[in-house]
Amino acid sequence: GSQKTFLRRVWRRLHDKSNEDDNQTHDETDIQPSATIVTVGSDSPDRHQATTRTHSAHLSEATSLAKAAKALNDGTSSVLLAIDQDKNWGLTDLDCLVRKNIELFCASDHDVATENRTRVSEDHKIFTGQVGLRCIHCSASPDHVTHCTYPDRLNDIFPNIVRSFKKRHLLVCPCLPQDLKEKFISMKETSPTSYGSIVREYFCDAAKALGVRDNESGGIVATGVSEAIIEGG
Repeated sequence: GSQKTFLRRVWRRLHDKSNEDDNQTHDETDIQPSATIVTVGSDSPDRHQATTRTHSAHLSEATSLAKAAKALNDGTSSVLLAIDQDKNWGLTDLDCLVRKNIELFCASDHDVATENRTRVSEDHKIFTGQVGLRCIHCSASPDHVTHCTYPDRLNDIFPNIVRSFKKRHLLVCPCLPQDLKEKFISMKETSPTSYGSIVREYFCDAAKALGVRDNESGGIVATGVSEAIIEGG
């Protein structure tokens, strides 16, 4: 609505001016890497570095968000969380970089069996097809346990990423290339962090653009249908 548009415009102006002036608890599980990693847009070098250095997954660049949403829904491809709108919308360089190192995937039968061994409560067990977030680096390596998390709802994607990936995992990931680690360290010292309800809302909108929705009984799922991101003007 008009109030949402107004708030986005205010947030952008405040964010741009500041730039000018200067979990769900994570899980470490045995996850099978996807045969294909789909990216949207050409600015995704970090995923390319990870796959070419650590395993031979096929890279496929989707020409649209709609095609990426369909690729995720077919269950054989993971999809990079980062999309071109991240920077255009106004996320900080640090948050854009973090998103480039996380992928969405649909849990396979193998993933479910492995993950649910550590989950005592039936209410917290995952199901086949549930969408999770995982590190693109250790998931690409057959020699390391994959760091992943399964948000209970779309609104949990942002805090999951901040707590589980940005603050805890990425800098200690054994598969993270040294040059990228140094880039992260440098950005954490110089780049601000995106916070606030508007940023959280964007993370939800960006996931919807990749075809992800809340599941009525819990968790998030792929639908294969991309929902357009409504720009604030």
